[in-house]
Amino acid sequence: MKEITIGKTKVVTAVIYLSNQDEISYNPEVIITHDSSLQYEKITVLDLCYSACGIYKSSRVCCFKNCKDKIISDEKTILQSECSAFCSGELTFSWSLYCYDEINTPEPLNLSSLHEIPQSEFQDMVYNPINELDLAIKPYSLQPGKKYTLAFQASRPTGTLGELRTTLLVNSPPAGGTCAVSPSSGIALSTNFTFTCDGWTDPESPLTYEFSYGNNQTETLFHFRTIASGTKFSLVDWLPAGEESSNYTLTVTAKVKDSYGSSSIEQFMIQVRPLPEEELNATKLSGLFAEHLANGDTLEALSLASLLSSTMNTLESGSTKSPEQ
Repeated sequence: MKEITIGKTKVVTAVIYLSNQDEISYNPEVIITHDSSLQYEKITVLDLCYSACGIYKSSRVCCFKNCKDKIISDEKTILQSECSAFCSGELTFSWSLYCYDEINTPEPLNLSSLHEIPQSEFQDMVYNPINELDLAIKPYSLQPGKKYTLAFQASRPTGTLGELRTTLLVNSPPAGGTCAVSPSSGIALSTNFTFTCDGWTDPESPLTYEFSYGNNQTETLFHFRTIASGTKFSLVDWLPAGEESSNYTLTVTAKVKDSYGSSSIEQFMIQVRPLPEEELNATKLSGLFAEHLANGDTLEALSLASLLSSTMNTLESGSTKSPEQ
């Protein structure tokens, strides 16, 4: 036991070195007493840590994937732990997950004051067994806007335990907004479809708006723009024809992302019929394509090329059908 006397104007730091023999374990305790003749207002214990059998100093946990100060819930999160050659002898590893009620709550010394995720539920949230060195958390397992602490423990058969902790803050996606499209039906390469998004806000500004359409389980990005949070967004563009087998219904996806990459998604089902072959103006489209390239609008040029290719394929498919079809 070490006793320390703190005078009126002195600050004393005590470092106690403990044995790292396997047979010895420690339960450190800080006891503060005072003499009524001493004048003080507050005593703060700044740090208290200990190493059990060399486990603490010989191991570490680091983030391998999804490692920003706020993680993204729809991405895989990978943590890797290492134990050096000093971690000799038989060791058992385990991970535990704790959730906070409030994100501003500081990490407690005793994690039992937090809500521990049951081990069976935690196991379903990850790809690998939770008694391995590494941990891979599945996308969408951690709730946006929540705070978690992961505890990695290494223990010996004697009961000696070492623990390392990692605290994760999960980013929230943009919220509070809506997106709309008008009209809800039209003709490929002819109808001007207007997309509007308004009311989307996020403290992690700016926001990026991405628009894509899908046919045959493929997705083509046709527009994106980055603007300040809360700013109204509007886009006017053409669309390709939908599949005849689905009554020419085309799925258009609007994705709103913050600066961390967390996103909110809205989808529209739009009926887009093929452009009649006699109305296809190749000269006009070629001129528009050249204009996009001259202005440096590479994405717009690629989008137009994709639209034209899709339309030509649709027209060719229609022309090869027999009259009976």
